[in-house]
Amino acid sequence: MFEIDEDDILIGSPKSKFFDMIFCANKNIIKDKLELKIEEYVAMEMLLNQTFGENYLLKIRQMMDSNSKEIENFKNDFFINFAQDVLTEHE
Repeated sequence: MFEIDEDDILIGSPKSKFFDMIFCANKNIIKDKLELKIEEYVAMEMLLNQTFGENYLLKIRQMMDSNSKEIENFKNDFFINFAQDVLTEHE
């Protein structure tokens, strides 16, 4: 029988492992990575606003409603990639 360890990297969702990692990682690395992600997010919002006008938030919500499974997969990819970037820089 396998013994389950709470700290096992294979136990838990990408989201839970992401939060475990960011609360323990170097704060400067996390700050830099989050700042970059926020800049990317703001640039995407600006682009969407230019493309769709003020209704861009409605378009985002429609995308979220009609593509929830794909959105969940993208979120998991985000958590994994962000954690990987932080851990790579932390080494």
